[in-house]
Amino acid sequence: MALNLIASVAAGSTDGNSVTTPPVDTRGANLLIIHAMGVYNFLYNWLSDSANNDWCAINYVTERTVGTVGALLICKNPATSSNHTFTYGQSNIRPSLCVLAFSDSRRRGQDRLSKYVWWLYGAQLPPWPIEFTLPAITPSENGALLLTGMATPDARTDFQVTEGYSLLAINGSSKNVGGGLAWKEQGIRESTGPTWSWSGGTARCVGFLSALTPVLPRQHTRIFGGF
Repeated sequence: MALNLIASVAAGSTDGNSVTTPPVDTRGANLLIIHAMGVYNFLYNWLSDSANNDWCAINYVTERTVGTVGALLICKNPATSSNHTFTYGQSNIRPSLCVLAFSDSRRRGQDRLSKYVWWLYGAQLPPWPIEFTLPAITPSENGALLLTGMATPDARTDFQVTEGYSLLAINGSSKNVGGGLAWKEQGIRESTGPTWSWSGGTARCVGFLSALTPVLPRQHTRIFGGF
């Protein structure tokens, strides 16, 4: 596998307004990935980090009925730090963050991105767990980094995701949105459509599924001339 997870951290607001993660050591990472979550009219440009990186949003999902927003952001070749923190928020948006830092020997290109966003609304109550399946995608190339996330305005716990994804989750509360970010690196490309599940709350949530594929080397053609 080309990926090496350098660091991960998740945090939720304690006052409903903003959140800053505990510091992590991101030295050696050349790919940072964040799932920023909040309610209603949040903007992903409210995100900042202690190394002053620039962030690119590659997936964004919002649903007024659900009242929750999620954004997937990346930073390639970032400035890193032994005490790297990430801050996100604005008044009354109940923010949460999930952050992944990878060392990736194959540069990943956002120009080769498959994505699907989905939302679910309902009054499902116990018995739990509640399940939420994303429509399947098939990456355009082998070796894709698959990323899926979900966010919910309700206080929920025990998040899980199927299909062998690794999961970084944050439990919800009255002060922060609950949800998570999960990842998996494929070898040979194949269809994927994971199912999220959780306990507590109702069936209100938004989710995304993205495939970030390697940048392939350019093909060079040798031209021979002469008589």
